[in-house]
Amino acid sequence: MNFIKILTLLSLLITGSVTANSLVANSKITTGALANSTLANSDLEGSDRVRSHALSQSRETIGWHLIEDGALIIDARTAQEYAGGHITGAINIPFDVAVSQFEALNISKNRSIVLYCRSGNRSGRAYQSLTKAGYNNLHNAGGLNDMLAVKQK
Repeated sequence: MNFIKILTLLSLLITGSVTANSLVANSKITTGALANSTLANSDLEGSDRVRSHALSQSRETIGWHLIEDGALIIDARTAQEYAGGHITGAINIPFDVAVSQFEALNISKNRSIVLYCRSGNRSGRAYQSLTKAGYNNLHNAGGLNDMLAVKQK
């Protein structure tokens, strides 16, 4: 694995965009594959393919790929912000009530979920609380405007 990919992976881990466990568990990367820097992309399908490219794509781009693969979209902003515009199909669950609302809605802890807000901060906080609650297939796609800008490219 080259130096830039390692730095990118560390950045994703630090920002909470991915966890080491979710990267390994959800992308079929084994400890040996990480150590030997070998990963055959042809062996991956769907969201696994997206995760295998996580080292070279922005969190917004990864978010769009996951959405295309059927991920549940969560807008972690306030109801007022959500009413002002949101991604089509997104459910508004403010970051500070994410765990209780996920439980009330019986959202599976294994469900592929993309979180976003205005800047990525609140979706990051939702990501952290949901991870602590046992949700293991989350992605913080950052801010709405950045996501929309990436999609338009």
